[in-house]
Amino acid sequence: MLLITAVHIKLLFKYRKNNPKSKFSVITLLGGLIIPLLFVLGLMFSSFLIDYFIGVYASGRSSYGVFYSFLLLPKYWLYYLVFVFILDFIFKKQSQKKFLIF
Repeated sequence: MLLITAVHIKLLFKYRKNNPKSKFSVITLLGGLIIPLLFVLGLMFSSFLIDYFIGVYASGRSSYGVFYSFLLLPKYWLYYLVFVFILDFIFKKQSQKKFLIF
């Protein structure tokens, strides 16, 4: 998941470097919506994969954790969108000043 987030931040940085004057970044919004969803789907897949490998000795109650992770999806969206919009604002200000840290 960290790899996907790092790629998203790198794409965001490249977009702001090429388009410093644009007000809205589509990469920010799409990544802010897709990455938390991929995170929850990864949790779901890993839970089912663990049950599969345990086999008949698995309790079968791990699907409750998957349900609760879907309930937390709006919170993940909110936190990640705020994080990405702050980064986008920082990258926009840096690219307008021609002072780049990265």
